[in-house]
Amino acid sequence: MTYKINLVFIFFLFAVFISCKKSSISSFDLNCQQYTDFSGNPLQSTGNCDKYFDTIFTANELSLFNTLDTANLALTSLPDSISFYNYTYPNPSVGNFRTAYFYNSTHSGQVLIKIIITDNNLTPVFSTIKYISYNQIPNGFPSSVSILLSPNLPSGNYRLYQTISTISNLNFKKCWTNIKIQ
Repeated sequence: MTYKINLVFIFFLFAVFISCKKSSISSFDLNCQQYTDFSGNPLQSTGNCDKYFDTIFTANELSLFNTLDTANLALTSLPDSISFYNYTYPNPSVGNFRTAYFYNSTHSGQVLIKIIITDNNLTPVFSTIKYISYNQIPNGFPSSVSILLSPNLPSGNYRLYQTISTISNLNFKKCWTNIKIQ
């Protein structure tokens, strides 16, 4: 009799353990899309975009970049200012799209851009790093640079996460945007 009670107790503990092992990452909505033309001009928004410009990443979102932390930051430096263009263009795309960065600096240098694309369950489907160089800007006029991405993804909605890093400032700028591949 004791053997049967112990067996039932062990089975109960196993069932509780298995149910607790489920992922704490819930899926998120990718229906919020900012459509843009080939030049990056916003066209229309779809879905509920309340948190579209949220630059605070959760611990799970920041952990996506851990695999890219081996990138060499030795020759990077902080520009006077740098920001993202929060959209990709064109969106939707057939697979190739751009993302842009704006900077203003009194010196020249480079920063590291880390890019991760995930599905709606925060599963990475594409990742890359890109170094972008910036030049000294006369008279304080801002300048921009864009990066062409060709992630070769099947049709669907995805989330593109980006961070900017330098040797002294890891992931100091962050943003995300939803993208649609047709």
